[in-house]
Amino acid sequence: MLNATAAEKAVPAHDYLARCRELAAGYRMLQQQASHDRPLRAYLLLDAWEGNPLAVDLSEQWPETITEREAVPDSFYAGREDEAPCLVPFPDHLLLDADSDNLPQARVRDALARWLEEASKEAGQRLARQYFCAVLFSPESATRLAQHLAQLGLQYVPRSHTARLFRYQDPRVMQRVWPTLSTEQQNVWLGQTQAWWSLTQPWGPMPDLSAREDSASPAPTWFKAQRNVSSDTQTVVPPLNRLMNADQWQTAHSSPIGNRIWARLAQRGVSAQKQPDAASMTRLLNKGQELGLVDSNLQDFIWCSWRPILQSSQDSAAVLPIDWDSPRWRDVLARVLQALRNDSEAGFAGLFEDYEQFA
Repeated sequence: MLNATAAEKAVPAHDYLARCRELAAGYRMLQQQASHDRPLRAYLLLDAWEGNPLAVDLSEQWPETITEREAVPDSFYAGREDEAPCLVPFPDHLLLDADSDNLPQARVRDALARWLEEASKEAGQRLARQYFCAVLFSPESATRLAQHLAQLGLQYVPRSHTARLFRYQDPRVMQRVWPTLSTEQQNVWLGQTQAWWSLTQPWGPMPDLSAREDSASPAPTWFKAQRNVSSDTQTVVPPLNRLMNADQWQTAHSSPIGNRIWARLAQRGVSAQKQPDAASMTRLLNKGQELGLVDSNLQDFIWCSWRPILQSSQDSAAVLPIDWDSPRWRDVLARVLQALRNDSEAGFAGLFEDYEQFA
């Protein structure tokens, strides 16, 4: 992130300024729809305060907002609240009119655009920590909103009595699972929050890693999660800390695996054209998870599935990944899965090489 001096010299890209204007317009539209008794406030949702470059910028440029900062009250972070996700009330003058020519407001808008540009670079690294998570629009106080997020962040694993930390604040997690949630589940997630905006995260082949890190790339669009009117159909509304079913839980945690595979392929010089596209990666993740594969075995399953394309010198469109439901590969897969059940120390890739001869 840039300090105040550097911020005045750097010129943000035009499309990031456009994202700022879009954010301001969205806030004003929601504000007009809100009750006069409970006007909306905008909050920055940050992954943590400690070590966050954005915290330095906020402290230097808008110190009055820091006094209202609210850490999410999670017992996991007891005694080290600065490491917890936190909410910072958005300075009102940041949400300026799109056509404002006022110099102080323009400087504020430029600073916000640079924050978004930095967040986009973090997102482009796929597996890097992202300090800027989202902008939330809610009539709730920071304290009440943080209490809601604390409950959202301690989820019971489906079909178990075990509670685990859930990284709701990570836009990669949120954006993977959000489309799979019902309207009722989405509304439970949001609580009194009317909208949850985050920069759209990349989900697809990774470009050439030898490309210049500072090469220009278009600003990502806003991923806009908004509260919806519930359907008239009578449905069971899940409790906040048991929000997801098993498939949704797996989907929420699939982003690191997919991105590790794309990164691994890019590091080996595999072109984006030969890497799995977004739909193929999602399909293979779902298939592997249906088989009960997790962690490194799930990664190896996807790698092995895609190996025919990686080994082919032809155009990837002419070669298909392994079809595990075909008679040729069904028996190989059954042997590998049985061997994994018999030996918890074994790995999918090694067993696949052992049994590939039976295909």
